[in-house]
Amino acid sequence: ALVEAGIPGDALIFASTHTHTSLVLEDGFYDHPGGDVMTCEETEIWVAEQIVDAILEAWGARSDTMVGRGFGHAVVGHNRYAVYSDGSAQMYGKTARDDFAHFGGYEDHSVDMLFAWDQDRKLAGISLAIPCPSQVDEHLNEFSADYWHEVRLELRERLGEHLSILPLCAAAGDQSPHFLLYRDQEEEMRTRRGVSERQEIARRIANAVEDALSCTVPDPHGDHSFSHKVETLSLSPRNITQVERDWAETAHQEAVSKGDDTSWWPVRLKDVVETYDGLRQAEWVPAEVHILRIGEAVLATNPFELFMDYGMQMKARSKAKQTFVIQLAGRGFYLPSARAVR
Repeated sequence: ALVEAGIPGDALIFASTHTHTSLVLEDGFYDHPGGDVMTCEETEIWVAEQIVDAILEAWGARSDTMVGRGFGHAVVGHNRYAVYSDGSAQMYGKTARDDFAHFGGYEDHSVDMLFAWDQDRKLAGISLAIPCPSQVDEHLNEFSADYWHEVRLELRERLGEHLSILPLCAAAGDQSPHFLLYRDQEEEMRTRRGVSERQEIARRIANAVEDALSCTVPDPHGDHSFSHKVETLSLSPRNITQVERDWAETAHQEAVSKGDDTSWWPVRLKDVVETYDGLRQAEWVPAEVHILRIGEAVLATNPFELFMDYGMQMKARSKAKQTFVIQLAGRGFYLPSARAVR
């Protein structure tokens, strides 16, 4: 259907906002419960059909617009690594310890925005890049867009029900919306306001959007240039140390002793051991990246959960007036920086 519409495959970008309350598309992570529940394969087919329908609908309804960019800040994500006095670090580690020293890295509260206005200068759409996965609620028995749902509701209430909103997850491999510090104070203030944690995030993001819009107007004579480049890079596999190999072997044996030798966790641990022992060849990692110029802004995608150090380096070195670093565009996993690995 896409070929018939003249849409080439390398012009499509699929980017995840990374919610933990979504569909399961890949076997091996969970046991299928049986009964009237779609398999992962059935779900993947269904999702692909919905995506294609959405692309065709959007392509058929496209129209001339004016674009502009905005920038602001909203506290959404927090560094999720606690570092202790011996140099060790733990994801979501406790901070109420005598040996708590500091957090594992930078916190990025930036909000990169692209606005689109129709020919009547009416705001038609906003693209928002937030450096934080949408994981306020991680254990719901329902499908949810997490805080992006409240963001849509809040922005449409303020700016019009017609508004299209494109959520993007900026580089945030070591950030999440969970508090390692200030949890009690934040909860107290939310209680005073009478809002949920997701609603509070939406309020902060909407405030940043309104603040940017207050000094941003459509310019029909502005820079509306567009270009797109896509490359598939081949990245070298990481070298495994003896310490990591031995740790993986111990963790694998522990999983097997509990009766689990087929899920993703013991399978990957076994891969680590066998790679170090030379029983399997570590494969180079393909990474499809897209670079888009939209006026004075540049969007750069990558398939990983990219740690903050990399995102900051890209933005600092970019010559564009504004650079969006969009993660999880494709199938990728954590890509920690050198200091995070240590």
